[in-house]
Amino acid sequence: MGDSTPQHSNFAQSALVSAVTLATLILVCAVLAYWTWIWIAPRAAPHARVIDESMPRIDAAYALFGGTQRNASIATPTAPAIKVLGVVAATGGKSGYAILQLDTNKVFAVREGTDIAPGVRLEQVLSGQIIVERNGLRETLPLPEKK
Repeated sequence: MGDSTPQHSNFAQSALVSAVTLATLILVCAVLAYWTWIWIAPRAAPHARVIDESMPRIDAAYALFGGTQRNASIATPTAPAIKVLGVVAATGGKSGYAILQLDTNKVFAVREGTDIAPGVRLEQVLSGQIIVERNGLRETLPLPEKK
């Protein structure tokens, strides 16, 4: 019996190594098959949106580019009218300032990068104009012409 024990353990060890090798080979094949399918498989055709003919053409085009349909019953806040009275343009790495008048006849100085009103921000002050951002859209406002 003493002679059969070393052979039995060698056989068991050999079977274990073979099983682990086979499991590893199956795993590698599965991973390679998955990534091959991901890289080579044909892409699904993009689905086009069906446009409702009852929508006005502007809303249809807006929806085509990912916008949402506007609802006329929801009141949208209006941004204040801004009049540029004067500027102190940025020099030497310092911020510029603009002297502005809002539609409420309130006159004040605003530094670059600060909010003028809710949703309205003074982005940049140049020598003859300012750049304002209103709800994500940039707008250039010139200085009034001298009379």
